[in-house]
Amino acid sequence: MTGEVVLDFRLVPIDPIYADDHRRLDSVGVSTIEYHLFHGIVTFRIGDVEFGLRVHIPVVEFARCMLWLARQRFSGLGNSFEFTEGEGEIFFDMVAPGVVSVRCDYHEEQAQVSALELHEASLAFARRVLDMLRSDFPDILENREFIDWFLPLLEADRDRFH
Repeated sequence: MTGEVVLDFRLVPIDPIYADDHRRLDSVGVSTIEYHLFHGIVTFRIGDVEFGLRVHIPVVEFARCMLWLARQRFSGLGNSFEFTEGEGEIFFDMVAPGVVSVRCDYHEEQAQVSALELHEASLAFARRVLDMLRSDFPDILENREFIDWFLPLLEADRDRFH
């Protein structure tokens, strides 16, 4: 294994074109939340290998996709995350029981990590994103479509992966 998984984010101000949507978080559609609101810089590192891009990406989308992908590792399926902005793609491949290889198409380095550690880091990241939304944008918790879209992935049963 190449080291600890670091997943973190820093939001940037909302694009003024979406200011009205930002004020209607209790009713705005999931696709607007997923792709247009809450952009930021995401750090994704395994050991010394950096997989984050230094462009603003949709943080909620990244959190949800990373959690979904990390959960898929346990089934042995190969998957990838393609940045909405078309800036790159991260690939996740099960290379041994419980070991995931992570590589991307925007540099040559790759890293290996335990599937459980990737799952736990992704779950913690998604919870931090949700905690930030709950704290800074409480109206979003009134949005049933968002809750039905995001929360089921946070209800992972960790014990079934041991």
